[in-house]
Amino acid sequence: MLTAIAGPFLVALLLALAVVPLCRAAARRFNFLARPRTDRWHQAAVALFGGVGIAVVIFATAAGFGLAAKLPVLMISAALIAAATISTRPSTGIPGPPSPIGPPIATPQCLS
Repeated sequence: MLTAIAGPFLVALLLALAVVPLCRAAARRFNFLARPRTDRWHQAAVALFGGVGIAVVIFATAAGFGLAAKLPVLMISAALIAAATISTRPSTGIPGPPSPIGPPIATPQCLS
C-alpha cells in the first residue's frame, strides 16, 4: 500500500519542484501579480500561477499512474473545480460568485 502511494507522491513532488518556479516566472513575465493593498498581508507583489503549476502536476501524475482511468469522477470534479477557480481569479477581470455566507463580520478595517 505504501509503495502505491510513495511512487506517485515522489514523482509529483519532483515535478512540482520544477514546474512551480516556471509558473512563477511566467506570472511575473505576463504581469499576473497580486499587488500589495491595505487588505493584504504581503508587502511585495506575489505571483499568482503557483496553484496552476500544482494542478498541472497533479493531473499529469494522476494520468501517468493511471488514476484518471480508475477514478474518472474524481478527476473530472477536480478539473472543474480548478477551472472554476482559475476563471474567477481577480487577475482575469471576471468577477467571482458572491460569497455564500456574506461579508466577514469583523475585518481589520472594521477594527481600526
